[in-house]
Amino acid sequence: MASVGIYAIMAYAVSQRTREIGIRIALGARRQEILALVMRRTVMLIGWGIALGLTGALALNRIFSSVVANFGGLDSATCVSVALILGIVALLASYMPARKALRVDPAQVLRCQ
Repeated sequence: MASVGIYAIMAYAVSQRTREIGIRIALGARRQEILALVMRRTVMLIGWGIALGLTGALALNRIFSSVVANFGGLDSATCVSVALILGIVALLASYMPARKALRVDPAQVLRCQ
């Protein structure tokens, strides 16, 4: 469920930048530069999300282990694999709409106000 939510949020965020992408293309930016711009921002957001998520998991693990008897510790392999899966899903979720936005005609984007 988390991966579907991440996909929806990232796809929406990239689709909101379609007008900006169209303007950049109209001004002469290369498609690779625009794709790199979108993906750079996405990677930054993914990094912050994973870092904050792992920090929150560690904090909650300490709280639960002190309050709940027989509470197991964190499994590092599970934490890393979940972080990698969610990171890959987020990258794909932003890459596919960004590629779609790159195919937009700049004249059409500029006309639609």
